[in-house]
Amino acid sequence: MSRWHPKQRADLDPDGQHAWDAIVGARGDAAVDRRGYLVGPFGPWMHNPRMAAALVDAGTSIRGSGLDVGLTELAIVVVAAHWRADFQWWFHSPLALQHGLSAEQLAAIRRRRVPAFARDDQATVHAVVAELLRSGQVADDVFACAVTAIGEPGIVALVALCGYYSTVSFTLNAFGVDVPPGHEIRWDE
Repeated sequence: MSRWHPKQRADLDPDGQHAWDAIVGARGDAAVDRRGYLVGPFGPWMHNPRMAAALVDAGTSIRGSGLDVGLTELAIVVVAAHWRADFQWWFHSPLALQHGLSAEQLAAIRRRRVPAFARDDQATVHAVVAELLRSGQVADDVFACAVTAIGEPGIVALVALCGYYSTVSFTLNAFGVDVPPGHEIRWDE
């Protein structure tokens, strides 16, 4: 159940409209639902437009930091599953499938299990994200594998991605942002 009151662009002051435009500019028309409200974390964020604009800029920078899009989507769904962020899972799991994850891998991630990966970079990204979420640390051997698999710039991007999408998950969960009607996420099946 939603804990926030959605706003349309016309309801906002100039700072809010600027933040709205930045969100739609970064995420496209899919960021607005058919009723004229922002979807996902963006709706709650609009109650603090300066913060919303900063978070959208950060998200755009992090996603554009050079990490392969398939690895990015893998990391996002691992974060979504860890925090049980329904909307984030609903939105990003089809993208993860589109960019290289199998349905079996995605099902394992949804159950918080380690999937079988044929690619070393996927296994390493999963290991880094899982360790960060579990302990806030990355073991030396996993870090060394990550340097080989995605490079130091990739590790920086991956760590930032985990923090950003944890913030997104927290927003979705704290404000009760629902998936669209007719969709339900079942975490443990």
